[in-house]
Amino acid sequence: MAIEITVKSNGFEVNDRLDEYVRGKAAKLERYINGLEEARIELTHAKSSKLTSDRFVAQITLLGKKLLLRSEERAEDVYVAYDAAIDKIQRRIERFKG
Repeated sequence: MAIEITVKSNGFEVNDRLDEYVRGKAAKLERYINGLEEARIELTHAKSSKLTSDRFVAQITLLGKKLLLRSEERAEDVYVAYDAAIDKIQRRIERFKG
C-alpha cells in the first residue's frame, strides 16, 4: 500500500525537480515502518529571517495507525533543510520502533 504524500510550500513555488526529489525520499520512509498512511511535507521560505542560514524550513509529519512523528529543520538551502529533516525523522522512527 502506497502512502499518501502531500507537499505544501509557503513563500516560494515548488518546481517539478524539487517535488520529485521530495516525494522520492518521502516514499522510501514506508520501508522503515509499518502502518504508515500519510506523509505531510511543508517547505517554507522565511524572507524576514535575520539569519541567512535559517531561510528555508522543512517540516515532515508522518501519520499512521497509532503513529504521529514530526521533524523540522532549517537551512539556507531547501534541499539541505529537507535532507536534514529526513535524517531526523529516520532517527525518530528508529527510536519509535526500538
